[in-house]
Amino acid sequence: MMNRLIKFLKTRFLNRQIIALVIFAILFIILILRLFVLQVVLGHQYKDDFNLKIQKKININSTRGNIYDCNGNLLAYDKLSYDIKIEDDGTFDYLTNNEKNNKLNKIIVDTIDIIIKNKDEIIDDFGIILNSNNEFVFDNMSTIQRRRFIADVYGLANITDLSHKQMEQSANDIIKYLCSEERYNINREDYSNDMLLKLINVRYAMTLNSYTKYIDTIIAKNVNTTTVASISERLNELRGVSVIDSSLRCYNESKYVSSIIGYVGQISTDEYKHLSKQDKDKYSINDTIGKAGLEKELNSTLSGKKGSKTIYIDSLGNIIKTTNQKDPSSGNDLYLSIDLELQQTAYDMIERELTGILLPRIINVIEYDPSNEKETSDIKVPISDIYAAFFTNSLLNIDQIPLATEETTSSYVYNIFKDIRKDAIERLNNEILSSTTIQSKYPRDMKDYSAYIIDTYLVKEHIVDKDKINQSADDIVTWNESGDIKVTDLLNYYISQGYINLDVLNFKENDKYSDTSKIIQKICEYLNEDLYNDKEFARLVYKNMVYNQQITGTQICLMACEQGYFKEDASVIGSLVSGERTSYDYLYGKIKDLVLTPGELGVEPCSGSCVITDPNTGYVKACVSYPGYDSNMLSNSTNNFYYNKLLTHSARPLYNHATQESFAPGSTYKMITAFAGLETSTIDTDTYYECKGEFKEIFPHPRCWIYPSYHGNQNVIGAIQKSCNIFFFNTAYNLSLDSNGKYSSDKGTRILNKYATSFGFNKVSGIELEETSPNISTTDSVRSAIGQAKNTFTASQMSVYVSALANKGKVYNISLIDRVEDKNNNIIKTYTPKLRNTITASDTTWNTLKNGMILVCDFLPAFEQNRANNVIVAGKSGTAQQSNLHADHGQFIGYITNIEDNKNYSFVVRMANSYGSAYSGDIVAKLSSYLAGFDTRQTLLDKGIPKESEVSGTVEGD
Repeated sequence: MMNRLIKFLKTRFLNRQIIALVIFAILFIILILRLFVLQVVLGHQYKDDFNLKIQKKININSTRGNIYDCNGNLLAYDKLSYDIKIEDDGTFDYLTNNEKNNKLNKIIVDTIDIIIKNKDEIIDDFGIILNSNNEFVFDNMSTIQRRRFIADVYGLANITDLSHKQMEQSANDIIKYLCSEERYNINREDYSNDMLLKLINVRYAMTLNSYTKYIDTIIAKNVNTTTVASISERLNELRGVSVIDSSLRCYNESKYVSSIIGYVGQISTDEYKHLSKQDKDKYSINDTIGKAGLEKELNSTLSGKKGSKTIYIDSLGNIIKTTNQKDPSSGNDLYLSIDLELQQTAYDMIERELTGILLPRIINVIEYDPSNEKETSDIKVPISDIYAAFFTNSLLNIDQIPLATEETTSSYVYNIFKDIRKDAIERLNNEILSSTTIQSKYPRDMKDYSAYIIDTYLVKEHIVDKDKINQSADDIVTWNESGDIKVTDLLNYYISQGYINLDVLNFKENDKYSDTSKIIQKICEYLNEDLYNDKEFARLVYKNMVYNQQITGTQICLMACEQGYFKEDASVIGSLVSGERTSYDYLYGKIKDLVLTPGELGVEPCSGSCVITDPNTGYVKACVSYPGYDSNMLSNSTNNFYYNKLLTHSARPLYNHATQESFAPGSTYKMITAFAGLETSTIDTDTYYECKGEFKEIFPHPRCWIYPSYHGNQNVIGAIQKSCNIFFFNTAYNLSLDSNGKYSSDKGTRILNKYATSFGFNKVSGIELEETSPNISTTDSVRSAIGQAKNTFTASQMSVYVSALANKGKVYNISLIDRVEDKNNNIIKTYTPKLRNTITASDTTWNTLKNGMILVCDFLPAFEQNRANNVIVAGKSGTAQQSNLHADHGQFIGYITNIEDNKNYSFVVRMANSYGSAYSGDIVAKLSSYLAGFDTRQTLLDKGIPKESEVSGTVEGD
């Protein structure tokens, strides 16, 4: 019985159907349990994860506000543009890494094909380029820059984390590594080198964003509508790629107002780090902010507020829903007090006057030493300085010279350059290893090379610790101007003091206690490798080729034609080649025709400034810094060649000469001394001092500018007119006498300081731009009285002073801005220049100063047109010395007092190294005529370049 039961059970349970039912029952129970866990136990967690995958918040950028002049002329605005971007939308998360790379690479290449086909350009921020031989090379990097780039490629925080092998990798090695399966899995044989580089450029940019989901990587900016249409048609297959609306910041009449308006650019990592927590909520690392000028100073006013929206994306990356949309609000509009046409006129006059100074002083010589001249007014400009400027100020792009085709002048010169550079590096090595000559005994080129290595190169490359050197008080640490030191001795001292960074020199850990000779050898090895890629050193070599006559002026002119700097037909080029036209005559003509301007050349004189203010209100009507620059080339995506050219240019275009350039006011300061003398009753209008050309009450004896001649007896009005130093020396001396009749310079400077402070010289002007702080002299009261000693002020600070003279004592903070309006023309804020203080003085004092200044202009031919039409101009000239190797700085201040409709103006015009103030006075005369309505901008331009004979009588003395 039992056996039958067992047999029955075995038969039933071994039946396949029963086994399948049991298994199914077990799986069903597991499934139920799993669903319970997913939906009940972990339901909220998985719901949140699902929402994160399909929900995305997008910021919508606002447009910046416009900037207008006082007449409504548009100066800065945003223009709609289109960018192509790529982002990780999660489409390829299910794939393996290699599969994902293959998909991304194809999408990027297809996108690049469309962009290039439609003649747009790929964003290029990668550190490797193709040379003329179609080879991968580093993009003109120094050794330290190259190693920093390699460290970034390998994802290392510090250069010191690189292995020795990684440090020495070539550009081709880096490309090979990035193409490997470990990185982007690119088959190099599938692409040309050009396409490969573009692909890696985009992939690397995505890597810098860590390819974080929903973080955009821009592939191309400001593309044309054909590219937009072509990309839009293929969005389904170009996963993650999209066209986005963007804003392009544009500037009208840029060179005239660049020093005021500035420019915008993408926020840097360093700038973002230093933002406040509140501002970090407003900006992302891809945002555009103001970088200079009013764009920077009023960035929050102009930038507006971002909008946002939330989108939901399906598994294929398609947007299925948009919610929570908040539109952006545009930035507010800025209305300036600046008059654009007046600004342009002042700028053009400065450029023409500088040209008028430069032309008669250009001499056709190569070797010239200004120290041989008896007076700074006799200093000339050798044509060799003009030639050298093509290299030192990047009129020629030295990066293009090696790329020139054979049988061109550029190719011929480059072959010579390579040998000379090699020789220069070898000579430097010899001096570093075993110099026997002090620097002052070097030939000219070695002085340049050694000074560059010590002063700039070793610090720039972090081989020498600059902070440690600055903290040391030892004289040997500084590469002194006398040059009485050997390069080897200086480097030995650096090594002995621990100033050398051995990590940069690629010392291994066990070699860091090497002896001095080994460290010196390492420095030489570094130089041998790095100087061949150093642009600044290359410019020095080219410059010295000019002075050593290893390159001719004709060759430089032909190279400029080959690069398109000068656009000439075959006949002109032929005349240069044949010698029918000399390079001196050719360039002289270009300067005379303003094809080649002083600002571009950067040869002294080459810079100037002008501030014109309404003295009754404090509003600035013109604020010129010459030379200007093209803000359009720096905003949005920066032109690196152009930016570096501006950064290293000797005329300093990025430097605001009106608000940052500070030098002695010279004789323009004499009204302060006259004011102090009159208000303290030290002098009156009947006080006369005899000028014999020299003041003998103090030693050494200061002299009048007219010495060895003299002015004779002068009162204060005549002294202002003739700018007699002796009168003001006497006034300051008598101000400085104590109760016992003893001379006390401290007493005199305290009194002068008091009145200078009342005229606003103790503070910055209030202008809404970066400004250098003023300095009122506190020593040597006699020399301080004529604007020398330690008095230094900017043109903007001088404008506060001149306006106070014009309006009889109201000292305003000057302002560039009239008002701020929103997009509906509602006034958000009105800027009213602050009245800082009011100077109380007698009418006699004010009228005395005014009459003296009127006489200055009354006897000058340049102001004749104003006099003939009863327009009274009061003015004063002044010079400031730089050194016996440079011409003096020139300046002229003044004001117009009786133009119709009560339109009054004060002027400050300054030009560095302008051989005195005559040309500055000529500018004030022309601007007065323009503002009075006797000349238009065009009639002033039609007068052309002023001749020295026409200007030489503009001022009597400084």
